[in-house]
Amino acid sequence: MFTAARPAAVPAPAAPPSPPERVPWLHYLAYVVGSSGQTTWFFKNDQTSRVLMLSLRQAKGGWTLAAIQGDTWLLENDGHLYLVNRK
Repeated sequence: MFTAARPAAVPAPAAPPSPPERVPWLHYLAYVVGSSGQTTWFFKNDQTSRVLMLSLRQAKGGWTLAAIQGDTWLLENDGHLYLVNRK
């Protein structure tokens, strides 16, 4: 007896990522260059009253400094992207 094969399930395309957003509660503070030459940037999260200390592509406390372009930083947290500008 012949049974027809079912067509393979095709996964739905992934939703496009949300564009980065600028939020009033995330601020650039300063940066330091360590003796090893590694730069660390400081950002203030007013929602939690915490200072984020991040190096490029470093994940810490759920936050990642994903990219830097000039005076704009792209931070990622829980799948959301945030743009922070130097003021």
